[in-house]
Amino acid sequence: MEKLLLITVDCDLRTGDVAARQGVLDALLAVFAEKGAAGHTTWFLNENDFAITKNHQGFLHEALRRGDAIGIHDHIDFLDGRWEYAPIYDFCLRSRDTVQAWLRAHGYPDALPYHRAGCLFQHPAQYEVLRDLGYTLLSDLYPGDKSPNHTGHLSYDNREVPVGISPYRHDPENFADYKSRRGRFLHVPVAHMYIFLEHRFLGGFIGDTVARWLKASETRGVACAPMAWCFHPYEILTRERTSVSTELVRSLGEKLDELTREFGVEFASLAEVAARFA
Repeated sequence: MEKLLLITVDCDLRTGDVAARQGVLDALLAVFAEKGAAGHTTWFLNENDFAITKNHQGFLHEALRRGDAIGIHDHIDFLDGRWEYAPIYDFCLRSRDTVQAWLRAHGYPDALPYHRAGCLFQHPAQYEVLRDLGYTLLSDLYPGDKSPNHTGHLSYDNREVPVGISPYRHDPENFADYKSRRGRFLHVPVAHMYIFLEHRFLGGFIGDTVARWLKASETRGVACAPMAWCFHPYEILTRERTSVSTELVRSLGEKLDELTREFGVEFASLAEVAARFA
C-alpha cells in the first residue's frame, strides 16, 4: 500500500508583524527542504486576510520554484451564520482573482484548482461557489469530528465519517456522501489538525493518527492511502507571536523524521495526489 503524507499548510499568519510572518514562512520552507518535503508541500494562501501576494512574494517565488502546490484558503466566518451564495462568491472571487493576477504577472501558470475553507467549513452554498469559480480539488473533510468556527457557528459535523476513508468525488449537494465516486470535486480528507497547541507538541497524536489511518486503509484494501496533515505557520511562533521558536521548529523536524522512519510515508502534494486519483 502506498502511504502518502500530505503536508498542507493553511497560511493563517495571525500576527500583525509582517517580518515575523516572513520569518515563519522561511522557517517552514527550510525545515521542509531539510526533511525532503520540498516540492511535495501544499500551501493554502489566506490572501484576503494577509495579502500574501503583496507582503510575501519571496516566499511565493520559492514555493513555486520548488514545485509545491498552491491553493486558496478562504475564511468566511465574517458572514456570522448567513451562508448565502452571493456574499460567499464575492469574498472567494476576490482572493482567487488576486492570486491569479499575481501568478500571471510573474509568468506562472494561473490555474488554481485547490481550495480549503477556513475552519474546514462545509456547506452547499460554499461548494456551489467553489464549483462556479473553477475549483476541482478540496480538503475540508475531517472524519470523526465536529467543530464550530471562530464565531461559534457550526463549521462541520463529520462524526459519522470513518477515519481512513479514501479521497472521494462529490458535487455541492452531496458533499457528505463520502462513498461517492462521481462528481465535480475530488475531496482529500484531513487526517490530523495542528502541530502545536498552547506550545505543547502533539507528537504522539499525529503518530497515533497515522497508525489508525493506515490500519483502517489496510482493512479496506486500498492501494493508496493519502493522509492530509493540516497546520498553520503561527504554530511555530513564540507565545508572544513576535518571532520564530527554534525549539518548535526543531520539534517539527524531529516529527517529520519520525513519521518517515516509523511508518514509511512519502511526502506528497495535492497535485501529486490528484494525479494518482485522476
